[in-house]
Amino acid sequence: EMSSPSLTTRAVFSLDTARQNAARDALLTGILALLVWIVAGPLFSWPLDVLVLASVRRMGRLLEILSLHPIGFRRTREYRELRAEEQREQEKAGWGRWMSELSRGTEVTYLMKTVTTIGSLLEVGFGSAGIEVIRQSLARGDAEGSHITNFSQSGVSVQCIFLSMDIRRFTDTTEILKEEIFLFTNKLAAVIHSTCHSLGGAPNINKGDAFLIAWNLTDQHTADKELLSVKIKDRRSSLEGVVREARGKQQADKALLSVVKIGIALWDDDFFLADIAAPAQRRLRERLGTQSGPLVKLGFGLNAGVAVQGAI
Repeated sequence: EMSSPSLTTRAVFSLDTARQNAARDALLTGILALLVWIVAGPLFSWPLDVLVLASVRRMGRLLEILSLHPIGFRRTREYRELRAEEQREQEKAGWGRWMSELSRGTEVTYLMKTVTTIGSLLEVGFGSAGIEVIRQSLARGDAEGSHITNFSQSGVSVQCIFLSMDIRRFTDTTEILKEEIFLFTNKLAAVIHSTCHSLGGAPNINKGDAFLIAWNLTDQHTADKELLSVKIKDRRSSLEGVVREARGKQQADKALLSVVKIGIALWDDDFFLADIAAPAQRRLRERLGTQSGPLVKLGFGLNAGVAVQGAI
């Protein structure tokens, strides 16, 4: 309102229209943001769920499998189901080549590979007996509420089938191959260990030319979980005793089959000498080729008995 001695001017302003426009703009902005979130949200959350959250869940299941089956976890039904589920998820999501490459480069994938590799190295380094001792010590520490692994404990008697092997004429072979003896021995060890491992055996000792593989008859973790069809002829016999006897026979058959398969593999001379230099191959064939049979010969011994399992 403005006034002067001769004239008075009065103006009235209404803010309703401006307020309505501001409210309409805010409402439209909110609706647009909601639509963008509904439409674009899954596009942003899908890679996060597939590449991170799903991988974290699988890693948790892998750690659980390793804690229950530190020896031979790759052969367990749970691990095979985990790998099959991962494959189905990738096929369902329609992963392309770029998505597969991206998933292999995530930190979670590297961590899963590391955990799997550590599990395999533990199996190779400690063997089935060592892993079992470590597992029992960790379980005892968890029960006592202690994070310190205590190996001061008595040993455990276990029934086993032992397969002992030694490389024949190893001294002559070492004299000829010299530093290349490691290539020769490691390739032979790979055949022995892979064959026995596939049939439930656990490599125990490897000292130069000597190998020792054990099939544990009392360890329920290494026994097959498949249903055994048994017939009880004597009604006084217990089912548990019959099943234990059937498992023992099955382990013995696996040990004998390992001997047969290793003996067949020894006839491939070119395979064992493939990584050795030509002059050393020629000298080795001249020295060891005078006898009949394969160039590489092993002595086998199968025994059954009781061993004491523990930490020293």
